[in-house]
Amino acid sequence: MTTPVNLITWLAAALPIMVLLYLLIIKKWAVVDAAILGVSITSITAFFIFKAPLTTMSYEITKGVWNSLSIIAVILPAIFLYELSLRTRAYDSIQAALTRLIPDKYIQVLAIGWCFASFLQGPSGFGVPIAVTAPILIGIGIKPFYAVLIPLVGHAWAGTYGTLALGWQALVQQTFLANDANAYLEAASWTTVFTGLMAVLAGFVISYFYGGFKAIYHGLPAILLLGAIISIGQYLTSQHFSALSAVLPTTLALGAVFLIAKLPRYQTKQITSFIHLESVSGKELHASNEKNDSNIAPEVSNLPSKENRPDNRLSEQKKVGMDKTLPLTFIQALLPYLVLVIISVIVLLIPSVKDFLTQYKMSFAFPETQTAYGHINTANANYGQISWLTHSGFFLLLSALLTTLYYAHKRVLSLSQIPSMLLITLDKSVPPALSIMLLLVMSKLMTGSNQIGVLAAGTASVTGAYYAFFAPVVGTIGTFMSSSNVSSNILLAQFQSSMANITGQNPAIFLAAQTSGGALGTMISPSNLLLGVTTAGIVGAEGSIIKKLLPIIGLLLLIVGTLTQWFS
Repeated sequence: MTTPVNLITWLAAALPIMVLLYLLIIKKWAVVDAAILGVSITSITAFFIFKAPLTTMSYEITKGVWNSLSIIAVILPAIFLYELSLRTRAYDSIQAALTRLIPDKYIQVLAIGWCFASFLQGPSGFGVPIAVTAPILIGIGIKPFYAVLIPLVGHAWAGTYGTLALGWQALVQQTFLANDANAYLEAASWTTVFTGLMAVLAGFVISYFYGGFKAIYHGLPAILLLGAIISIGQYLTSQHFSALSAVLPTTLALGAVFLIAKLPRYQTKQITSFIHLESVSGKELHASNEKNDSNIAPEVSNLPSKENRPDNRLSEQKKVGMDKTLPLTFIQALLPYLVLVIISVIVLLIPSVKDFLTQYKMSFAFPETQTAYGHINTANANYGQISWLTHSGFFLLLSALLTTLYYAHKRVLSLSQIPSMLLITLDKSVPPALSIMLLLVMSKLMTGSNQIGVLAAGTASVTGAYYAFFAPVVGTIGTFMSSSNVSSNILLAQFQSSMANITGQNPAIFLAAQTSGGALGTMISPSNLLLGVTTAGIVGAEGSIIKKLLPIIGLLLLIVGTLTQWFS
């Protein structure tokens, strides 16, 4: 007996996701509240409709909790780094330096929200690019809502080859690509075509956010040049050096952006920005200051907590003179992120160092379980194996520790401030950590009770030969549910390959669509969203951000889906 795939079971499987999106986008619930209801509905459908025993459900819940710890390990040090940069006025130093090195404010936004966010995705990932760049964008005067939105758009293309190609490696290991060199190269080529298009379009979208079509015209040379460097660089490196397919192109793009900033076009003319705090009326700012932040509509004022607001910090700088009084130089202000990149590259690209550190692993053993319909969750002696010493969270922790000691040595930070910083970090970390844990529990319950399988199979049976068009959508949903393109590829890559064989189409292109759709899903990945709104001080804006991003994701899925259908 197998799990029945019919309208009732398909709707039951879709119900938790539809309710979650409704509560986040329409009702604007906090993620943690929506996730609690999502887990409750999933548990009910798993038990009563998909016939999952309580023992099976309890194991899946435990798996979800364990999976969440690797993301929470990133959240804590990332928020601490934000607090560290805030206390040392590092963001003010970055703003001052960027104003001097890149006079054009539009190019500043491209440099940080597109190039730097993508660069950070190369060695780290797991929400680090959003957690790092959102506060920096706020520091240069961008409204917090857009300070989160822009890097979400800007870094998504790197969701497959970021984290030193972890998502790509998961795709290869789960499918026949590991044993077929020609198919491997074909899948890599199509993946870089899809994600390269995403990278270029990200430049146009960010420009439109900044100042509409005038900003696109103003930035056209920069968009095309940076987009070409990123997309062509990714294509060339993906064939033989996949681990560097995000790192190398973005390094070149970061260098190029400073040269672009020297073009006469960007030296003499500033365009009107829709997203800088200066464009908010004084009346609106005053009104916002009088309100509690939790009650502010995020697309109206877009302001973080009162004490962290850029307009407050900027006014203080103007009184004392920005360049003369800042305690950190530009390089010192960037030190946490430079240390992060250096540690990541040394550990992950030097085989002897990586092999030594990856010896220390942690995992859990789970027995085989099954539902009354016969859906089997295979036993796993090393479930969710984590090498903590090569994990992004550990790299962030090391970066935070070394930078804190350096700042204390330079006397720009007092060691007596650290306890209060830790308390603030813990306080800010609880909502996103709990939300991530609940969402991953929901995801594992859906997987373990075969709700994900029914969703995919039902969609495939209806679409038939046109399933190729929807292949990237499946990848996007997988990332949204699991908070990771890596997890999405592990869960769904084999299914995508099977669907290609059933429909008689090209499995290499299907797999490229899977991981490219998964990369798109990082825009609305709960972990990325929660890290962003937490460090930007606009917790509660998640639904508004998703609402803003869905048309962009829809357009990109339309393009990727059409290409997949046409060429498969």
